[in-house]
Amino acid sequence: MRTMVTLENLSDDVLYQIVGHLRSERSFTLRCLRIVSSRLKIFAESILYRKLVLQDDDDHELASSGFIERLQNPLDTLSQHVRNLHVKSFRGDDESCCMNTNLLLTCLKRLRRLDSFSWDCDFPIPNEIMDTLHLRWPQAQLRATMKDLDYKTLQSPQLHCLRVCLPKLVSDPVITINLWNSVKRVLLYCPKLRALSIDVRPVATDRFTLVVTPEVPPGLNTTNTTVSSYYDDSRPPDHTEALSALDQKIQLPLTRDDGLFELHDLNIRARSYTLDLEHCQLLLGCLDTNKLQRLRLGPSNPKHFFNTFAGQLTHLQHDITFMLQPESWYPAIAYPVFELVNCAEFTTSLISLRSLIIRCNVVSWHDPLWARLADAHGTRLRHLSIQAHQPDRQAPEIIGALPHMLRQFTALTTLHLALQESDTYNHLCAFCDHGTDASATSTRFLPFRTSQLSASASNSAPVSTGPCEHICSTRRRTYTTPSANYGQSSRADQRPMRSKLVA
Repeated sequence: MRTMVTLENLSDDVLYQIVGHLRSERSFTLRCLRIVSSRLKIFAESILYRKLVLQDDDDHELASSGFIERLQNPLDTLSQHVRNLHVKSFRGDDESCCMNTNLLLTCLKRLRRLDSFSWDCDFPIPNEIMDTLHLRWPQAQLRATMKDLDYKTLQSPQLHCLRVCLPKLVSDPVITINLWNSVKRVLLYCPKLRALSIDVRPVATDRFTLVVTPEVPPGLNTTNTTVSSYYDDSRPPDHTEALSALDQKIQLPLTRDDGLFELHDLNIRARSYTLDLEHCQLLLGCLDTNKLQRLRLGPSNPKHFFNTFAGQLTHLQHDITFMLQPESWYPAIAYPVFELVNCAEFTTSLISLRSLIIRCNVVSWHDPLWARLADAHGTRLRHLSIQAHQPDRQAPEIIGALPHMLRQFTALTTLHLALQESDTYNHLCAFCDHGTDASATSTRFLPFRTSQLSASASNSAPVSTGPCEHICSTRRRTYTTPSANYGQSSRADQRPMRSKLVA
């Protein structure tokens, strides 16, 4: 007699594959597995707690305190599962809610193995924690997120990922030049740095501290000078001060003599970052284009970047993100199609592209960008996302037939759309890609749903109703086609929506 195989009989490798296919339900499933048996409890916790976050604020105080107590308990198995320790919102020993330096040191020493240590705090990493990380876990990757540049963190040989947010306006230009030079020195002299994110924060009147290091070869710099300054708030808040010595440009001070940056992930978050032709050429000479895999650009329509790097980033495949913002306030009337020609040439030259995120104000399916994208990447693009140009702005306007264009991307497994409205015919719903000579009207797009695809909608307009093969109503709307099912929505619910996967 054959017996049915149960979860108890499956190996950890098989269980891991099963859990990996659950995606959004993965965390819930793992928590349920913990109550089945002791063996499945160990398996589930080994995945759940592979990354452990200790966050020091009122909302996460109880959870973080519980994790710290478990890590201090020698009989608890939590310390065996943690591979990535992430500390967030730590404000120092005097102002923190549930942790201090000694507790963090104890947790760090109790871990059996550590692959990465992330520090996402305005407070600099205490010297004791940094020394323990260097001595006990020399192979662990250090991922730091900071506003004020800290000398010891920047000089760490384990620095793998750096996210900095530099001040936009300061009173002393010498300090601003030293700020950007410090980031440049990290790129040149930190051998393990693979990810860099640069942002610029707005003017504030708070005092900030900058650690300035002299220009010396790596390994010989043993002193540092602390310089304090105040932001000058006497100028209008939207005025941009020079952050480099040349032409008041916000950019890294690169030269032709700089060495190669072996970055795998480059994120220029600052929208005011200057990507002019000269800087793009210097960046191309300093960047190892064979290593870069992820790219995110904050500046809108970086035409010089597109022209310079077209055909150069052969290994760029994941999370390529860039901004597109037409200059016209009425994109449906005067949409500058010529602005996207350089973008189309750049994206079609990426032979390894797998994931694409575009943030924009308007999407016109008549623009040659989308047709060229479909021709070049329609059979291999796995993830596509179209979002608002800025997180706090309304979703982009859609012009043209959405389903007709999306059907050309045959390999998509993930689709995330933040849609506003579309110019279509007054008797058709948003998903009709045919029409009559009726006058155009503004129609709301609802969440697009198809096999293994998801989308969201926000800031939308009412739906027009009329004779159509789809079912349209003002309170409850359901769209059905022979090949896919479309979601349901309430008119009263105007919040961004994210649909579940539907076969």
